[in-house]
Amino acid sequence: IPFATDFTGTLDGGSHTVENLTVRGPLFGTLAGTVQDLTIGNGSSLTFSHIAGSYGYVAGTNSGTIDGVTVNGNIAADTDAFASPETSTYVDMCVGALAGTNTGIITNCTNNASFTITSDVSKYTPAYLGGIAGKQATSTALNGCVNAGNISLDTPSRSGSHISANCFVGGIVGGTPYGESTGAALGGCTNSGAIKVVARDGSTSLPEIKLGGIAGYIHGTIDNCDNSGSVTHTNPTETVAGSSFRNCTIGGVAGTVTGAISGCDNTGNVTASGSFCYSKAGTATQTFFGGVTGYAGSSVTRCTNNKPLSVTAIMNSTSTSATHNGYFGGIAGYVAAATDGCTNSGALNISTTFNTSWVGGIAGYTLDGTLGDTALCSNSGAIDFDFVNTAASGNQAVKAFIGGLVGQHAGTDKVIKANATSSRGNITVSNGYYSSGRYSRSVQWRGQWHGG
Repeated sequence: IPFATDFTGTLDGGSHTVENLTVRGPLFGTLAGTVQDLTIGNGSSLTFSHIAGSYGYVAGTNSGTIDGVTVNGNIAADTDAFASPETSTYVDMCVGALAGTNTGIITNCTNNASFTITSDVSKYTPAYLGGIAGKQATSTALNGCVNAGNISLDTPSRSGSHISANCFVGGIVGGTPYGESTGAALGGCTNSGAIKVVARDGSTSLPEIKLGGIAGYIHGTIDNCDNSGSVTHTNPTETVAGSSFRNCTIGGVAGTVTGAISGCDNTGNVTASGSFCYSKAGTATQTFFGGVTGYAGSSVTRCTNNKPLSVTAIMNSTSTSATHNGYFGGIAGYVAAATDGCTNSGALNISTTFNTSWVGGIAGYTLDGTLGDTALCSNSGAIDFDFVNTAASGNQAVKAFIGGLVGQHAGTDKVIKANATSSRGNITVSNGYYSSGRYSRSVQWRGQWHGG
């Protein structure tokens, strides 16, 4: 079935299932009406081969309502489907099981379809991949949705490719656009699918990665969302001279959330490995890793994590002026406001040559706000931190701030309530005092110390 351009009516599935539905491109290019109470059954397939664009089983772009729709089957892009030309205009690549781009309402939908996108992401093609919607517009809500499909983005290294555009990948939504004035809201969603990005080097520079079990990047809020799927980022050691990796955020629930995140639980392993922090001379880049969220622009409340956070990160730079900082937390790598009622029991296993690292059982770094304001913040996860001794870390001094609760609590409004915080996890540091003509390694720590 070729896809229709626009649909403004109502398609009520009446609880029926459509088997073996094959569509070339979305069923509706633009949905301004309603699709509800429908199951796309086994044997169905969605394929596409256009240069960039928005693709989903139901709609390319949804500005209407999708409610109670379940997707099964297969989603696949042709080889080099997104090898868009080098132009000065950004052309988004948006793929979701229900809708490529959502500017309307999606509620109570389920995706069971897995998909892998292998793409030469061009310099001007941001990638949005999500189990429900690829790109989620701000000022809209997405509620009560479930993803059980595995989602993977693999950007192969090829001669002449420019893999420098932003990549947003999540189990429910990939991300929201940058620069929006209003916020989106995700609520009551769950993900059990494995979420993975393999970001290889291009000929000039590397992408900015936002990766999470629920969402890669949300300008807005996330409430009562749970993730049990693994979240994995890998960058093979294919370094390219002069390339620059920008901010990278990875979390069990969300890579980055600019607003408040509350009532979210992660029970999926979060893993990142490789030389994905390449810096050219004079650049300063940073990465954020958390059991629940890598970066939180507002408060984090009533969130839990009970799975390990494992990161092996090598900064491949021989430049003395290139710097890279890492933030690692059992709940969040970085929190810009209050942290309250959060519990972590997952171990943190960190091996890195970052110039400065902040590591905490709850958060690596908190800026302003109270830790444990009205409810207990507790960590029982062990922290194992290894200063990797390798020439790849350049001439920069390497240091870390490590705490059972937080690595560093900074800002003008900083309070840690002793009666509302608890840390019982052991802290182990390896290679903590190695020094030579090229390297100096130091650590500031709080908690039970093991190592040297």
